[in-house]
This record gives sequence, C-alpha cells and structure tokens, in this order.
Amino acid sequence: MSQGLEHAVYLGLGSSLGDRLGYLQEAVNNLSAYQGSDYIGVEAVSYVYESPHLGLMSEDEGNYPPHLNVAIKITTNQDPYQLLKKIHDVERAGGRERLIHWGPRTIDIDILLFGDLTLNTERLQIPHPGLPTRSFVLLPLSDIAPGLRLPNGDTVAGAAARIMSDRPTIIRTTAEIYNPCAVGRR
Repeated sequence: MSQGLEHAVYLGLGSSLGDRLGYLQEAVNNLSAYQGSDYIGVEAVSYVYESPHLGLMSEDEGNYPPHLNVAIKITTNQDPYQLLKKIHDVERAGGRERLIHWGPRTIDIDILLFGDLTLNTERLQIPHPGLPTRSFVLLPLSDIAPGLRLPNGDTVAGAAARIMSDRPTIIRTTAEIYNPCAVGRR
C-alpha cells in the first residue's frame, strides 16, 4: 500500500474516565489536525452512545465506569502503520495510559476497517477482530455506514440490529461530537 493514495478508514473511539465527551471531542480534533503529507480528514461522526464497561472478567461491568463511544469515518493518505502511530500519539495526548488490559481509559481509538484491507500481524489486525460482536462499535458505525459490508458479508446495520436484540445495553445519548472537518461542507 503506497502513501499518497487516499484511503477510507473507519475508527471506533471510546472513553470511560474523566470528561468522557471532552476526550472524544479532543481526539476527533487532534485527528483532523493532521494535514499535508500526514493528512487525516474526518468525513463523518456518529451519534454518541453509552455502554457498560466490557472487561476481561464478568464483574468488570459493575467495577468500572461506563464508556461513551463513537465511530468516525476518515480519509487518509497514511498506510495502516503510519495511521496507528498517529492514533497512539492522539491517545497519549489524551492522557491514555495502558495499565490494565481492557481497563478504564481516558481515550481508546481502534482501526475498525481500512478500505478492503485485511491485515493480521502482532501489531495490527484489520478488520478489527471484535467488530462483528461489539454492539458499542456496531451501533455507532451503523449511524455513518449502515450498508457497509463486514468481512462476513453482513451489513453493519444488519449486524447491529441482531446484536442489539440479544444485548440491548447500549443507549444513544443526546451528546454530540463536533466535526471540525465538516465546517463549510454541504
């Protein structure tokens, strides 16, 4: 994959500590601040959803605060590893500390889909392996890309509807994330 080509990428963002909405907004702003040869354009931002904490242990839901989640569509000229580095920079700027695997965090950003790329390395898996089973990802993603096909052939909207009938524990909030890249677009 060569740099310079523009790629459509879907990201999942979550926050469970402190000013959760503020951390999500700051991450969107910081992603959109990359310009020129490091271009990242935020094309769409989902509604904001709240979900219980998904942890490694069943009791984690009650032990940790709930998450706010959004999905965004970006375009970028970065390859997946360059984008991952920028995502980690944005997470660090948001105070992300990797102390507890699947623990609470100020900001978490995952690459869900990167065009039609499939990648399975120790550093990066695309599509994100949890994508087809996580309501807190599928529901926001269905706001911005309902007809998008998942690797299993299902649409995002279809997968979201099925998973929500089994686990209706995620709710859409009235909060909004401002998209700095959409200013002036019609």
